[in-house]
Amino acid sequence: VINMRKIDLKSIHRKIDNNLLKKNGFINNKYEKMIMDNSFKVVIEIKKDEAISYIIDNEFNEEYTNVDVNTIGEFVSTVKDNYDNVINSFINNCTIVDFNYHDQVKEVINYITNRYQDNIEYLWESSPDSGIFRNKKNRKWYALIMSVKEDRVGGDKDKVINVIDLMYYKGETMNIVDNANIFPGYHMNKNSWITIKLDGSQKNDFIFKYIDLSYQLSLKK
Repeated sequence: VINMRKIDLKSIHRKIDNNLLKKNGFINNKYEKMIMDNSFKVVIEIKKDEAISYIIDNEFNEEYTNVDVNTIGEFVSTVKDNYDNVINSFINNCTIVDFNYHDQVKEVINYITNRYQDNIEYLWESSPDSGIFRNKKNRKWYALIMSVKEDRVGGDKDKVINVIDLMYYKGETMNIVDNANIFPGYHMNKNSWITIKLDGSQKNDFIFKYIDLSYQLSLKK
């Protein structure tokens, strides 16, 4: 009996896109990927809009269950890391954000997950569509996406928009804040964070530039 691992998409508010499945190698709702010099095979299957996965040890042609056990060992950890990388690649390439976000928010989320392989984390029940990205190398936050009333960033008090908070050079934020394109960090330290609207008023390249800077700053001690 195969001990399938359910890939939890609901908790990260993503859903499967059937068109993306076809573009990324799924055949009859099934995908196979060899890892570790063909020693193991990762299998992902789509069943009733849910994704499950398992890993096969090719030498013995049986499931390799150690990846789902808290086993300490360099080899098992390496296999698990390779397995998880395939799962993360599936999430990044075959699923889409399942919130009623502005299109630009979805483009920003896809940019970060594809460039840095970090998935958005939704941490707050009181604000379910607010999510953070943290650097997997040191667990530091470098981006925060949230919904706010537009008057918090110089707009209509009756309108809700999406924004992104990003790290900036400490003590230098007011050098670039103009309250039109870039705002003081909302809900964050205004000395080292900035806020940019994600409502289409700025081009993606402009936003991506500051995302990349924030990521680099998150690497520093």
